This record gives sequence, C-alpha cells and structure tokens, in this order.
Amino acid sequence: MKLSKKEIDDTFSALRYQLSKRSDKSALDDYMKLKADADRRDWLAKFVVDPSTGGSTASSSTTVTKRDTEKEVDEWLTEKQLGGPQWLNDPYAAKILCESGDLEDRPHRYPSLAKANIKEFKFTREMMMRMSGTEEQSKVTTEAEMDPEQYMQVQRAMADSLKRQMLADNTTTPDPKGKKSKKVKTPPEDETEEEKLAREARDALRNRLASKNKTLKELKAYFDGVLNEMRDVDWVKERLVKKNLPAAMGDFVATQVTEQLSKIEPLQALYYECKAVPDSEWTDKKLEKFTDVVNSKKNTFKTGYDKFVKETWTDVKGMCGPK
Repeated sequence: MKLSKKEIDDTFSALRYQLSKRSDKSALDDYMKLKADADRRDWLAKFVVDPSTGGSTASSSTTVTKRDTEKEVDEWLTEKQLGGPQWLNDPYAAKILCESGDLEDRPHRYPSLAKANIKEFKFTREMMMRMSGTEEQSKVTTEAEMDPEQYMQVQRAMADSLKRQMLADNTTTPDPKGKKSKKVKTPPEDETEEEKLAREARDALRNRLASKNKTLKELKAYFDGVLNEMRDVDWVKERLVKKNLPAAMGDFVATQVTEQLSKIEPLQALYYECKAVPDSEWTDKKLEKFTDVVNSKKNTFKTGYDKFVKETWTDVKGMCGPK
C-alpha cells in the first residue's frame, strides 16, 4: 500500500508530536537537526512499527569508569611536621632526614618564622588516586524500545555495582610504595611442639635482626650527617681569609673540627664491627648490650658536638656568608 502525500505529512506530524511529549527533548532536537530525507524516512519507518518509541534509536548511555593513577605529591614541611603522624610518624627519623641534606630546604613561608631560623623541607611521596563515576554519552547503540524508566533502572544497577566494588577495594589500605601487603601466616593445625618452638625461635631472631638493623641505620645516618657538615672546614678557612679575618681563627676552627672527627671514630668503628657479626649470633642479651652501647657512645659524642656547633661552628659559618 502506498501512502499519499497527505498521509505521509500527517504521519510525520504524529512523529513530531510523539517526540514533543517526552520530558527529555533531546530526541526531538536530534530529529529536527536531520537534513537528509533518507534519515527522516528511517525515523518515520521505526515510528510506524512502534509509535511509543517515537522512532528514536539514539539515546543516552551510562558507562561505568574506574581508573587508578599514581600521583607525586610535594609538600613543604617543617621538621616537626615531617615527624608527625601524617608523614614519617618518627621525630627522630625526621631530624636525621632534615639534617642529612637529602631534602631541598628553604626559609619558612611565613616571615616571622623564617626570622626564627625555622626551615621548611620539600618532601615528596607517591599517592594512589582512584577515580570512579559514570560518564554520560550519546551513542547510536541503544534501541529506543528501552523506555526512560527502564533506562534509569539499569543506570542505578550499574552505579550500585560500582559502589559495591569500590567498598570492597577500600577494605584494605594500598601501600604508597606499591608493595603488596604481606599475609599473616597462621600455624598449621598439625604443628608439633618441636616445630612450634623452631618457628617461634625464627620469629624472635627475625625481630631481633630488624631491631638491630634499625639501630645501625640510624647510627650511620647520624655520623654521616656530622661528617658531611664538617667537610665545610676548608671552605670556612678560605672564606675567613678572603674576609681579611685572622688566619688564627681558621686554624682554631680546623683544630676543633679535627677533634670532633676523632671523637666520632668510635661510633664508626662500632657500626662496622656490628655489621660483621653473623645474624645467628644476635641473641636477646647481645642485642640489649649493643643498643645500650650505641646509645651511650652516641649521647656522649652528641653532647660535645652540639656544644661545639652552638658556640663556635654556627657563628663562624655565619661570618663566611652564603656558600
């Protein structure tokens, strides 16, 4: 059966009316933008098959997205902030790091604190940034037989599925270094008493070695910081001469530095001596004695060194000006 021109015009009018009744006017807008008669006839054909669809084959679609990206975050922090719970959570480690010269530093951003010689240090850490959500797209993929109510149901189902997945992912905290978290091993149910004692002995040794290595690492960081600072003595002597200050002043400072370096040698010797001890020999008693000796020698040296820095070294370097 062939439709007359009037019947075709009436059918097109009915199509436009059906589209105009929708709360979402995007389909009507898409139809009105059509320029080719072939495209208009295609819409009309679908409308004749199912008038409730309005002949629309283009509709909004929801795409669930989930992306993990790594981002480096730079922060300018004081030594106290760096040692706080949000960062290193270790004031002593923060002090070592700030004094080591490993971090870029600057005067505090607030002039009043900068005048008090408080510095900020640039600390960089990697953070995992997780982004998720839904993206609204226009595609010629979803048939119009899905009415708006059905579409909303599917959209909510997809969003709820993503939320459940994200909730499951957040039950474990990602390691900022990207390492996989270690699983806690549970002893086998058929473990014998002998196997239990052997396992406990291995765990105890592992803990002792971890404590020993931590103490050694902190000890080396400390005396390396002192050595790096004292290396400036030749530069100090040269600057004092250029500023026409008495040569005896530079010689006096050099003598004091040499004395400090000789006093730190026992700490260095202790470090390398303990590094050479086989792991199997680190008993509880040996670890306790080692820790006491390190703390005693370190504190003895630190008392004299801090006094030298405060009363002599800082003032002399201040006379030399910026390096």
